[in-house]
Amino acid sequence: MPEKLDDFVDNVRDLSVWVRVSFVIVFVVALHLIIGPLIVLLALAQGLFLIFTARVNENLASFGSLLTVYVAQILNFVTFNSERRPFPFSDFPEEHAGACANFTTSQSARSAQSDVKLEESGRDRKPTKKAQSKKKPVRKKKLSNGN
Repeated sequence: MPEKLDDFVDNVRDLSVWVRVSFVIVFVVALHLIIGPLIVLLALAQGLFLIFTARVNENLASFGSLLTVYVAQILNFVTFNSERRPFPFSDFPEEHAGACANFTTSQSARSAQSDVKLEESGRDRKPTKKAQSKKKPVRKKKLSNGN
């Protein structure tokens, strides 16, 4: 039993363990207070770009891709799956050509196709009879006053 106690005391006295735990706490707080809200802002901005321009912003999408790699590095570090400390103690992740590239390429292609369809069909044209007939008429209910 004393050997186990000695091992425990050695672990508690080991400075590298305390440094690692301190870094884990710092990165968890940074992930929660800084990176989490940044991801929300990024998602809202991309949503607004998509609503107003029918396209995602390529610069924000690229930054989002880098941010996902960075968050993955942090999560690997704080869950003790990696010994490599994330940025600012190592290099910030470089351009990641996988996660976001497929979405932006397919999204741009779909957006370009829809632009072509709009130009071919005439953007200012009024809807055809067929398109108008799809709308259901709104029926007003008569209110009975009890009289």
